[in-house]
Amino acid sequence: MPNDAQHFPPAQRRLLELLERTKFLAVLQDAQGNLEFCNDALLRLAGRTREEVLGRSWFDLFVPPGERNARRATYLEELPAGVVNPHPERESLAEGGKRRVIESNVIALRDESGQVLGCASIGHHVGGGQPLHPIYLYLGDSLL
Repeated sequence: MPNDAQHFPPAQRRLLELLERTKFLAVLQDAQGNLEFCNDALLRLAGRTREEVLGRSWFDLFVPPGERNARRATYLEELPAGVVNPHPERESLAEGGKRRVIESNVIALRDESGQVLGCASIGHHVGGGQPLHPIYLYLGDSLL
């Protein structure tokens, strides 16, 4: 798996594999907004390599310069309380600095004690294509 998930338990590896293989844009960010995971769909849209993005700031790489500071400040202020805009539609930078509107589903990620560790986003480029349909994930007897 390209994001080196071999050290994760099997259920987490399956989920990361699903995120990797989906045609939707998938990202995991830490509490500071640094990228911990991104899939090939995002890399293709951005025209970047995994080595260029992992460990770097989402805001520095993908947020248009005029919005960068405000969006970073909002994230850093609201995320510790678990507050996220669950369905944002925002401009992001793609290959060659082109702007693309991305519609996302965002959730705060928490550890076992409830502390927020970062967020997960799954989204798609708005501007054509097929309509989206709900995705249900089954892992063993569990529905995620």
